[in-house]
Amino acid sequence: MDALALVLALFLVIVNAFFVAAEFAIVKVRPTRIEELVRAGKPSARMVQRILSNIDAYLSACQLGITMASLALGRIGEPAFHNLLSPIIAPLGSTWLANWLSEIASFMAFFILTFLHITAGEQAPKSLALVRAEPLALAIAYPLRLVYILLFPFIWLINSFSLWMVRATGTRVHGDRDEAPSVEELKLIVAKARSAGLVSVSRSEVMRKAMSLPAKTAKHLMVPRSEVAFLDINQSLQENLERARHASHTRFPLVDRELDDVLGIIDIRDVLFAALDGTADLETMATPPVFFPELMSGERLLAEFRGRHIAMAIIVDEYGGASGILTAADVVTAVMGEFEDDDSEYVVALPGGVFDVEGTATIEDVEDALKAKIGARDMRTIAGFLMEQLGRMPRAGDRIIAAGHTFDVLAVSGPRIQKVRIRHQKAQARTEKNKDEKSEEKNNS
Repeated sequence: MDALALVLALFLVIVNAFFVAAEFAIVKVRPTRIEELVRAGKPSARMVQRILSNIDAYLSACQLGITMASLALGRIGEPAFHNLLSPIIAPLGSTWLANWLSEIASFMAFFILTFLHITAGEQAPKSLALVRAEPLALAIAYPLRLVYILLFPFIWLINSFSLWMVRATGTRVHGDRDEAPSVEELKLIVAKARSAGLVSVSRSEVMRKAMSLPAKTAKHLMVPRSEVAFLDINQSLQENLERARHASHTRFPLVDRELDDVLGIIDIRDVLFAALDGTADLETMATPPVFFPELMSGERLLAEFRGRHIAMAIIVDEYGGASGILTAADVVTAVMGEFEDDDSEYVVALPGGVFDVEGTATIEDVEDALKAKIGARDMRTIAGFLMEQLGRMPRAGDRIIAAGHTFDVLAVSGPRIQKVRIRHQKAQARTEKNKDEKSEEKNNS
């Protein structure tokens, strides 16, 4: 009889381990991965998906199983181990411990039972489920479903009462849990996958930039008005062709003297072919212009460019004035990164943690290079950020200290900042210290 009780006690430890593993596996397993397995035609994955759709009820089933197994283990296991240990410690009966033999046996039985329950029944299955959530979830799906069906009345009662208690605290309980990760959480997931070698550096960068696209606006992505090359209907064909020859793109706004009066968008290749035939009329060749507001999100812009097959759009400010242009390539570049030669990099790394930066470099590119946030608000370029910090027109030699970095304006052209040197303040302090030491040595000599 004692042997049967011991076997039953060990069986209850296994039952407890099953429910613990099931509980942690269904909580830890990724629903997206299960959906992938369902599409691949794995039958047990469909059952796991069914469990995840009603996870609160199945967690109640696991808790009920754990509680029942634990109570039964205490009721059956303690006497069984007590009877097993009593003969072993019987020789102590001839000593002064004779009157405490039963208590000693009970304590040892309790200790062994608790040790087995915690290690084999709790910790081991829990750790296993956290490491191998997917295979365990697939393995326990059908047995857990069977337990759920057999114990449904009790599970329903427990779940209903638990939900009532939660609602009594004033907490709203939704049928479906909000498990969709935020954009920041997704970025962390991608970063971890990159660190683990599961995703390449280039792919992780594309993912990160794609997730940041909705937060960007047309104002951040556009080519600003001051840098827009356009064709003027009032100039001759030869003058317009000469202007286009110095540009690096093929599409241009066709304007009536200024960008605020856009007549259309024109492809210079069409003009060249028409010029060969002597039929080049810019106004008739231009397609109607498309206008987008500055605050339209990058995600919406991408959808508009794709859905309406637009190559170029005019970006307008709140007053209706043209503030720049935007092409489909600009939006794609925001996700894929710049397709530039090494000779035309906007951010150039120098020894000692120093960077030479073009004034037109975007804030995002600068922050990526520095691996730090510089605190720019609505500015698109590093030049805009520095002009905001200065509060006046920039001059060569201007120095700004912000966000733990030193920004030295190296070159300006009129009101524009052409080149900036950026270094971390610690690196700047080391450089100045070295200069002082060299100067002191020179004076001493």
